[in-house]
Amino acid sequence: MAKLKQIQRLLYIAELLTSKPKGITYAETKGFLETKFEEKGFELKFSGKNFKRDRNLIADILGIESKYKKNFRHFCF
Repeated sequence: MAKLKQIQRLLYIAELLTSKPKGITYAETKGFLETKFEEKGFELKFSGKNFKRDRNLIADILGIESKYKKNFRHFCF
């Protein structure tokens, strides 16, 4: 079940990124995931560490690298 939740998080983050081409913040991502997981009846366990791990997986699997923009305080993919 843990892997299913991780895959679901990655898919939701990819969905969020397509709707926000200028980038996303950790707070936006967490809020979006909380909403999506509640809709599915899942419990969300998400932290900054998960966010970093998910960004790395998105880069490895999808080939989409992320960069932090200090001026805007968000990650752009």
